[in-house]
Amino acid sequence: MSVNDVNERQSTHTQSDSHNVTTTNLHVFTINFTMKIPSQSLSLKQFMLRGQVLQLYRDFFRCLKQLPSKADRNDMTQWVKDDFKSNKNMQDEEAIKMMITRGKIQLRELRKMANLSL
Repeated sequence: MSVNDVNERQSTHTQSDSHNVTTTNLHVFTINFTMKIPSQSLSLKQFMLRGQVLQLYRDFFRCLKQLPSKADRNDMTQWVKDDFKSNKNMQDEEAIKMMITRGKIQLRELRKMANLSL
């Protein structure tokens, strides 16, 4: 066996290893790319509560459109936004349910106020 034979084997072995590494890296990249799972996924209850919160938020803004006074509308809009933002990161399901109930009561009061002012 000559020195050239050994060099050829080493270069072939190195090329083969680099091909395997590239294939392995590509395989890992493909798995990571195709299996993008959110870091924190919602349970069914959380998903349903989120829908109720979003619906309540939309209902508030639909009701606010009925207020005749622009100043009142702006004040109430800021109040709704601030209230929802302050509770944005709430995780306790029972507390969220309680806040939804309280929000529905406040929405009913706002609707009454809007109807009286028309």
